[in-house]
Amino acid sequence: MSRNKSRHTRYSGSGANNKPRLVTQEVTQDNNEHIFINQRGNLALVGEARPRKTPAPTTSQTNLRSKVQSLSLDWDDNEALQIQAQRPLTEAERKETLYSVYVGNTWVSACVDVISKRFTSGGWHLEEVEEGKGQEANKDKLKQFFLDINDDEDFLQYLRGIADDLDIYGESYTEIILGSDGLPAQLVSIDCVTMTYELDLHGNITGYTQTLVKSNRTIKFKPEQIIRWWFPSKRARKVAFSPIEKMVNPTYADKSMVDWVHMFFKKGTRPSSWIKLGDDSDVDDARQYLKFYKENYTGAQNAHTPQITYGGATINEYGKGSIDVDFSGGRLFTREEVLAGYGVPLRCLGIAEAGRLSNGGGEDDDKALRNNTVDPMKQLILEKFNRRIVVGAFGITDWIVTTKYADYRSDSEISKVQQTRIFSGISTPNQERVDSGKAPYPETGDTPVIVAGREIIPLDRLDDLTDEQRQAAQIQIDTSKAALDLAQTQADKAKHPDPVPPALSNGQQQNNQQNNGKPAPVPGASIPKETPQEESKPVEPDTSQEQQKESVSFTKQQQFGIGAWQQADPITQQKLADMRERRVKALKWKPGKNACYACTMNSGTTVSLGESFPSGALIAPCHDGCECEVEEIFLEEGSNQDFFVRAADNGGNQSQSNSSANKN
Repeated sequence: MSRNKSRHTRYSGSGANNKPRLVTQEVTQDNNEHIFINQRGNLALVGEARPRKTPAPTTSQTNLRSKVQSLSLDWDDNEALQIQAQRPLTEAERKETLYSVYVGNTWVSACVDVISKRFTSGGWHLEEVEEGKGQEANKDKLKQFFLDINDDEDFLQYLRGIADDLDIYGESYTEIILGSDGLPAQLVSIDCVTMTYELDLHGNITGYTQTLVKSNRTIKFKPEQIIRWWFPSKRARKVAFSPIEKMVNPTYADKSMVDWVHMFFKKGTRPSSWIKLGDDSDVDDARQYLKFYKENYTGAQNAHTPQITYGGATINEYGKGSIDVDFSGGRLFTREEVLAGYGVPLRCLGIAEAGRLSNGGGEDDDKALRNNTVDPMKQLILEKFNRRIVVGAFGITDWIVTTKYADYRSDSEISKVQQTRIFSGISTPNQERVDSGKAPYPETGDTPVIVAGREIIPLDRLDDLTDEQRQAAQIQIDTSKAALDLAQTQADKAKHPDPVPPALSNGQQQNNQQNNGKPAPVPGASIPKETPQEESKPVEPDTSQEQQKESVSFTKQQQFGIGAWQQADPITQQKLADMRERRVKALKWKPGKNACYACTMNSGTTVSLGESFPSGALIAPCHDGCECEVEEIFLEEGSNQDFFVRAADNGGNQSQSNSSANKN
């Protein structure tokens, strides 16, 4: 047998006549390159599958595998030393053993079935690689092919069979049947027990062989005719590794305990007593008595028959010792090992135990099953399927085939999730309708929106809203800056008031009158009448006292803006926000012991949260050394109380729509 093209010796079978189903013709170019061309003149499945519209590759591109220098451990273990005769089981016998475990162990078969059923629970569908860019002609071509995958199976049954083979044998095989146009016409599942493969020393598959066990009929396939899925062994990557091989001990222990139970019901339980024969008895007497005992006291027909001894024999009872094997607990332990080997939560098998309930119930267990077990297998199957068939054979790159998961949640919970997705803008109503199997709305339902309270914001207006909010924020910043500048100016005036002129004495007033040409009045004299000329002269009022009053009043008025800086203070605004969250609706000013003039004017004033007190302050304290406080007033939900204070009220006047606030 050749080392470069030797057959995989783990498998039995010999060559036989075979008619390849790949319709090709050989074309020789000037540089002696051999390329397989189908009847339509496009690239067929040769070597690694690739899109049909790809230009004809060169020899260096098609023979990349010939450049591999690493060697295969699988080839070294099985073919290099010709050690097939030393193996205890052939490949077919090994797979038959795995199948017998699947049939004989309830937990293994339950895990295999639930994985494949969950994989195809929601059906199959075609999905665009890029949304909105898929061509309907390509979709129709693939849909027509998958609806008639072969004469005996539908596509879901075909996919479920692949998953079952992987979980039982660790590998699965499919034959590609090409039509007259060189494109795949059908995909036929091959019985995994009958299939083997051949390797070269670099681990490249050079061919496949199918051998029937009883008739010994054999057929050989080229690599491009077969799709092989397998779980790689952690030791040799080309070797298929079944999940059952990780569970040899629990499956054997479970089978042994089941067999013991069967024998228990056939022969009864272990005897609770032993027989002592007479002193003159020998071995022949013991054998004769044992035969007598089996015939008369064992089996269902002899149940409840009392034992009778003779010849001086006596019955002695065994003492109660420890239990040899806890069969009930042992079977539960083997169940846990099998479930862990397949990665299937117990609730996913329809078994709910009180001590094993998770926080989220069955939904969390189903999510763990999908993420940890089903999804990795789904990706392994569909990735190779799309590469070999959708892209490699049909040359379609804008559509892929995939499967969905059935939604096991309640209808009310599904509706809540759909509503949350629509209101948050993650999806549109039409997308949710399509996902739930309903037809989309014909003329509406494709606009994503964000629902905030009673306001519905289409996502296409977010850019405009961003500009509007930016402008509003800039206006707010400018307003706050102006208010801060005004408060700073007023504070500076309060610290450095204008000088007040002193009051004029009586002598100074008389001098001023004399300077104005008016004689001072004589005490006790009558008031002289003014001449017409004097009447025509305008009398200038004495404004000195008014200026003095205005100056004193202005000094007090300056203190009203002492708290205006809080309008632009981020710390103050954060305190107000915290009060709103605590449902504070109004504030009442409580002055300190040494309250200033402005704080005294705020005394007892109640304003709505966020409104200014007469001094311009929002909350207390409002300046350095201020010992004032504000009392928080909470309003019950549903009340319409509104507190406000007029900015022009310098004397602390307030207006309230609810008189009960003053009582607080």
